[in-house]
Amino acid sequence: MLALGSTPAHAVDEPESGPIEQEVSVTLDTDSAASDTVACTYRAEKPNYSAGKMTGVGGIKSCSPHAPFSCNSESEIEWYNPGPGRWLTVAQSSRQFKCPPPYRTTSAAFSCEYRSTDPLYSYRTRVIGSVYYGETANANVSGSVLKARCL
Repeated sequence: MLALGSTPAHAVDEPESGPIEQEVSVTLDTDSAASDTVACTYRAEKPNYSAGKMTGVGGIKSCSPHAPFSCNSESEIEWYNPGPGRWLTVAQSSRQFKCPPPYRTTSAAFSCEYRSTDPLYSYRTRVIGSVYYGETANANVSGSVLKARCL
């Protein structure tokens, strides 16, 4: 029986999913009384596992009301190591330098081996990047967790 407010032992080792989208805003101060603000949304998709390959996709989904001067993003696949309780990068995409529209994505991928006797391992896509429009804003967003017998 658990006492109120206590956590079951297995829950301590379970990684939590973060928000799958993050909006960052940058403002260009102009000579006029008004300034111009641009907001860009970064998104990390849930990883996909098929035929021994893990793929993580993410990037800059949109910017409004228009694109900033410059954008960049890259995707990573992270594996949750329950021993120390932290996420470790196992694959990384190259960095892309285009602003939306359209949705600007990158893909990280790696091969892994399925073993039916292995436990379920946790993976997530992480997207990092920045936008510049008179000032710089950084994004760091992680997607939903995928559990797979793949290591």
